[in-house]
Amino acid sequence: MDYKAEYKSVRERYSDAPAKFEETVQALYSAILHPGDVGVDCGAHVGKHTLPMARCVSPGGRVFAFEPIAEKLALLEAKASSAGLIEVITARNCVVGDKPGRVTFNCVQADPGKSSLYLRQDVIADERKMATNVRRQLDMVRLDDCLPSGRPCRFMKIDVEGAELLVLEGARRTIERDLPIIHFEMGSICLKEFGAAPTDLWAFFAAREYVLTDILGNVLASEPDFLQSEAASGLYDYVALSPRSDVKVVAECAQRVFAGVTA
Repeated sequence: MDYKAEYKSVRERYSDAPAKFEETVQALYSAILHPGDVGVDCGAHVGKHTLPMARCVSPGGRVFAFEPIAEKLALLEAKASSAGLIEVITARNCVVGDKPGRVTFNCVQADPGKSSLYLRQDVIADERKMATNVRRQLDMVRLDDCLPSGRPCRFMKIDVEGAELLVLEGARRTIERDLPIIHFEMGSICLKEFGAAPTDLWAFFAAREYVLTDILGNVLASEPDFLQSEAASGLYDYVALSPRSDVKVVAECAQRVFAGVTA
């Protein structure tokens, strides 16, 4: 498949394509999560996905939300309280990674979405943004240490500006035990600041017999497919499906969203 042409076509036909990608993520976890389940939101920001996930797992379930920017987490908690969902959410102001400890996190106040442990080079080169950068000391935690072993995790969302492999490495036990479906955002421009590359993510999932798709549901059956998709740009959302998952679920969700069909 010509992924570059495919993604360009989608963006040309849908001016709100990025919003539809987000809607597809929500449609996906809405199809997966049920009352009593456990979900994870790494890079929860102000709760755009945390709150809908909490509604999916209520009653009896729990969503673990991790956000390194304290001001954003405070907004998430305020929204959760107003929505009556605060008891369903465990929110933590910390960094998620591969080992516990203290780390220095860069909070770029002029562009919070680019905040990270290691900033991308275009951000570093932007004097206006860097003038607003605040370096904060935070705890780094592993998902394996934070999630309950007696309640399987069904879904993980990972949006961590290049630290994706660190999060996955710190969740090895949980992933291998529970086989959750995992949504992750990825771009080589961020990964390289962590000494990682898309090939590393492919290897992690391939070793566990996971199948990767893009957010449109195109199955990336080989490492070259995955690398061509990432290099095509214009789309940064991917889904890793466990061996027990139905690979068609992503495409079905995307088709409904782009057709304007509500579940």
